[in-house]
Amino acid sequence: MEYREGLIRIKSDNFTGKSGPDNLKYLMKLLGDPQGSFLSIHVAGTNGKGSVCKMLSDTLTLMGIRTGLFTSPHLHTIRERAMIDGSPASEEAFLKAIEKVDIAAGQMVSEGRPYPTFFEIIFAVSMLIMKDENVSIAVLETGLGGRLDATNIVTPLVSVITSIGMDHMQYLGDTIEEIAYEKAGILKKGVPAVCFTGDEAADKVIEKVAFERGIPEVMMLGRSDIKGVSVTKEGLRFTADLSGVEESFCLGNYALYEVYNALEALKALDIIYPALMGSGITGRSPEEMRNAFRSAVRELSWPARMQFLRPDILLDGAHNEDAVRAFCESYELIRDHLGNPEIILLTAVSSDKDYRTMAGMIMKELKPDKIYVTRVRSDRALDENLLKSVYESFGAKDIYACPDIDEALNMAISGLGEGKLLIILGSLYLAGEIRGIE
Repeated sequence: MEYREGLIRIKSDNFTGKSGPDNLKYLMKLLGDPQGSFLSIHVAGTNGKGSVCKMLSDTLTLMGIRTGLFTSPHLHTIRERAMIDGSPASEEAFLKAIEKVDIAAGQMVSEGRPYPTFFEIIFAVSMLIMKDENVSIAVLETGLGGRLDATNIVTPLVSVITSIGMDHMQYLGDTIEEIAYEKAGILKKGVPAVCFTGDEAADKVIEKVAFERGIPEVMMLGRSDIKGVSVTKEGLRFTADLSGVEESFCLGNYALYEVYNALEALKALDIIYPALMGSGITGRSPEEMRNAFRSAVRELSWPARMQFLRPDILLDGAHNEDAVRAFCESYELIRDHLGNPEIILLTAVSSDKDYRTMAGMIMKELKPDKIYVTRVRSDRALDENLLKSVYESFGAKDIYACPDIDEALNMAISGLGEGKLLIILGSLYLAGEIRGIE
C-alpha cells in the first residue's frame, strides 16, 4: 500500500465489492481485534448519523474521556475518518496502521481469502489507530446500511438509529421498510437502542426486529419530544422533555434537523452514563455530562450542515430527497430572520440519486431566482446539462450550466448583493470541493 497526504493508494487490483462479515472478522482477528480494546457507540441511519456521532464524541471529549470517532466520507483528508479527541489522526499514525493492515490483507490473499473492500481496509486502519491512541470509547458511524456494514462487528454500549429515508436503494431496498430492516441490523441482543427515524413505517420495522432480538430497552423518539424551537442570533434554542422535566438547549447553527439529532444524542448519553461510571472511564456527575453536552451542541461545528461560509453564502451537504426536505424545512424556519432574500442556487448531484425529485422540491420550496448547475469531480457525477434540463422542466428560467466548479462558484458569487443569498447544496462531493476552494 502507498499513502500520501490527501491521497491513499492501496496497490491492489483485488478489491472485492462485498466480501461479507466473516472476511472482515478474519482480518480483524489477524490484527488482534483492536475494536475490542475500547467501548463503543454504534450509529446508523440515512441522514443525521454523522451529526449525532459528532455531538456524542464532542461531549465525551469535553468530559475528559479519550474518544475516537469513525465517520465517512471525509471532506479533505482520509485521516478525518479516524478522529482522536476531535482531531484527525496524525499522518504518522495513519501510515503505521496502513502498513499493518497491508501485511494482514496480504496474508489473507495468500490463504485464498478475498482481499478486503476499501471500506473494510479503512475501518481496520481506524480501529488500529484508536487502539494505539488508547481511546476509552469510540463513536462509530455505519458506512452503508447496517446489517452487512463493516462496523457491525462491534457490540456497543448503545445502538442509535437516526432518520431513515429513500437512499442507496440499489443496495438497501426499494421501500422504507426494506431500508429500515437493513438499518435495524445493528441492533444486538442485550444492547439498548435509541431511534428517531421520522417515519412510522420504519419505526414498526425497528420495533419488530428489537422484539425478536430481545432488546431490553428501545427508546422511540418523535417530534413531540421537542417542546419548542426558536430562532436566535446564536442559532436555534429548543426545549426537550427529559424524563418529565423540560430543559432548554442552544444549538450553534440553524439546522432544524440538528435539534432532533441533538435529542437523540442526549438520550444515548443518558443510557451509557452508568457504564461509563462503572468502568471507571469517567468520574463526572450526570450534571457535568449534561453541561458538556450543552457546550458541544452550542459550539457544534459540522461542515456542510446549514453552514454559513459568510453571511450571504449558505452551504449544506443535502444529497438525497429526505436531506433536501430537511434543509428546506430548516430554511423556512430562518427565512424571515435572514430578511427573506432572493436566492441564487449552486448545485450538482450524483447520477445515482433521485435528482428529479430533489430538483422539484428545491424549485417548489426554495423558489430560486437564479440557478447555476455544475459537475462534481466523481465518476458518479451527473452531467450538468442533463441537470439543467431537469430544472427547466420544473420551470427554471434563469439557469446556467458550467462544468467547472470553481468557475460556477465565481459566477454565482458575482451575482450576490444586498438582499441576495447563495445556497449551495445537492452533493457531499460538491460541499467538500466548495470548502476546499472557498
